[in-house]
This record gives sequence, structure tokens and C-alpha cells, in this order.
Amino acid sequence: MASTLTDTRATLEHSYVQWLCSHRQIEFITRFAVMPDGTVRARKEYMNARDTREMLSILERWHISMQSDANESTEKMQSELVEKGLAVDDTHAQIIVSHIVNTCERIDRQDRDVDGVLPRVMINACMHGNVQRDRDTSVSSRSLARCSERLDIGFVCFARFSRKFSPERLTMMATIAASRIGCETNDPRVIDCIATAALCYDALVPRGQQLSIPPRAYDVMIQKYGATFEGFASPFNSQMMRYMMPGARVDTLSSIRAYCSIFPHIDAPFGSVGSFFDESVPANGLSNRVSVLNPPFIEKMMVSMVKKCIADLARATEPTRIFIVIPNWTDSPYFAMLTTCPYIERQLALPANHHYIDAMRADLPISMRISQFLFVLSRNCHDTREHMYEDIIEAFQYSE
Repeated sequence: MASTLTDTRATLEHSYVQWLCSHRQIEFITRFAVMPDGTVRARKEYMNARDTREMLSILERWHISMQSDANESTEKMQSELVEKGLAVDDTHAQIIVSHIVNTCERIDRQDRDVDGVLPRVMINACMHGNVQRDRDTSVSSRSLARCSERLDIGFVCFARFSRKFSPERLTMMATIAASRIGCETNDPRVIDCIATAALCYDALVPRGQQLSIPPRAYDVMIQKYGATFEGFASPFNSQMMRYMMPGARVDTLSSIRAYCSIFPHIDAPFGSVGSFFDESVPANGLSNRVSVLNPPFIEKMMVSMVKKCIADLARATEPTRIFIVIPNWTDSPYFAMLTTCPYIERQLALPANHHYIDAMRADLPISMRISQFLFVLSRNCHDTREHMYEDIIEAFQYSE
């Protein structure tokens, strides 16, 4: 895939504006409270820490849902504020949401009016040594030079943005992007692509919806059960990417391994094939392959996911199996759809001490407190009696 420095730079600068908006929304929520009459007061006088955490979780779900349905996502955000007791009624909820959205719009306008051109990404060390990146003399002199991350130690910075990731993950991303663009891993286009992706995923207010199934569990599903497709992922948490590295784990399935992500255009250099809900991606959908689905815990998305699974299984002409890890929300429509699905093979509870991986916190293991199930759906599989899948369940167990 061809990519010019101008293209990657423009995308990077746009992503930075989106991140600034999201960052200011977080600041607003953590510092202020909106009263029913529309006045803004200091949050610590009216809301406790638990309420603030709940507000940020709602904001995260809103940002993710906005990628598919902006109008309904805003309505859902308003209803959640009332359900959680964070707004006294629908009118109050609308006022709160209006303040949050307007904060974003003001930041976007102020940033462009004051700074003109957004600053470039500044990385002091690339993949192969301490090579200082040249700075574009046309960019704003107000760019914050104190961002001095090293890609090889896991930091990504751009102006006011800075976040640490797993160094191994960034190396993997650089290697895959370089092979697809056709350049070296320390090429400015590669660095810009990594920074752009980091900005986009951090702008989603990562608090729990970007957690990944632990690598050990994926290894079992890939190596033993032949999984080749990951339905909900990002370049920072995809476990299928480890099997897509140039020259790594070469086997008969290498050419068809793929993952879907929420930002298809941004993530394409890292091997994403597009959005899970895009009917054309991947080819044949989930049919005739083995897939792993770990969706965001957003009810509407999980209902849509189950509908797609059932439809694709109905079209399958060859062995098809789908592993779904999902919360135990028994009163939700998606749960009833799964338990009554004609293609259900197994329904297994994850252990109480199961864990996930937080890619946005440098692959930190997170012990999960929510009850979850592993559903296995299949069609045209003649080995359903042979597998009990305890090896997958065991791989979820958390150990210090």
C-alpha cells in the first residue's frame, strides 16, 4: 500500500484535534458538575469519585458508539445519565451532554484559531538507534518539545499527548506497517501512523472497553482450534497480529489471518481489514472459518454482533466455529439470542479469577470482577463432541 508523508501528516493532525476534544471533555467531567438549571459548579462539591468514574465510563461508551450511530449514541448517553442517577431527569441529561459536546467544539475552534498548523510528532529515537527526527520548520513554534519519548522504550508523544505502550507491541506495529508501506521501520510515515493510531484510541477515553483477551487464551484458540479471524481489536491489542508478522509462524493459515477494528482507514497499515459490521469485510463474513469475538460491552453492539454471527453461520457451507467472550447479562436480548441459538455448541463460565490485558496501559494484566461466559457456536463441525474447551478457560486464569 502506497502512502505519502503528506497524507500521514494530515491524518495525524486531524487525529490530534480529535484527541484534544476528548481530552478536554475528560477534564470537564473530572473538574465540574452541571446543575439542573445549567450552571456549572466545582464537581467535588456535588459529586463523589464513584460518580465521576461512572461519568467517564459513559463517556467512553458514547465515543465508541459514535463511530456507528451518532444520534442514537447521544440519546443512549442521556438515558444512562438518568439511569445512573447522574442527572435528575431527561432535561438535565440533555443539558449535561450539551456542555460536554460544546466543550469539544470550543477546543477544536480555539486550537485552529490560535495555533494555526498543528505540531508534528516528535520522537527522539527510532527503531534502530538514537536518530533525531528532523523538524518541519513550517509548523507552529508553540509545539511542546518536552515530549521526548523513545519508540523503543514504548512511549508515543505528539505535542501535548503522551502515552506508554508495550515496546514489543510498537515494534510489531512498526514492522507490519513498514512491510505494507514498503519502507524502513523508522520511516517518518511509519512513526506518523503509529502516533495517529495512538491518538485515535486514546481519544476513545480508554477505561475498560479496549481490554484484550490474554495471549495465552488466544494461543490456544489459534494453535489448537485454528482461529484465523479476530472480530473486535485494535493495532494495540490485537492478538492475531502476533501471527501476522512478516516471516513469523508461517503455516497454511498465515495468508488468511486477519482482524477487524473501529478505525479501518487509520489501522490499515497495521493489517486491519475494516469494521466488523461492514458486510464486505472480511470476505464471506464469519462463514467457513474459525473466529474469536471479544466485543465492547455495549449492549447494542453485542446484539448486532450476535445477529451477524447467526446470519453468517446460516450461510456457512464448510466447518465454521465462533468463540465469543461476553458478559453474563442474562436479562439482555443478546444473551437470550445466544442461549437459544441453533448453532450453540458450548456455554462455559470463565473462572472467577480470570484476567484481561490492558494494551493502553502497556499490556498491564487486569483481574476482572465481572461474570463472563465463553460461548462456542459452530456449524458443519464434526468434532463437537471431542472438545470441552477447558484449556481455553484455564488460560484465562490470573496468576501473579
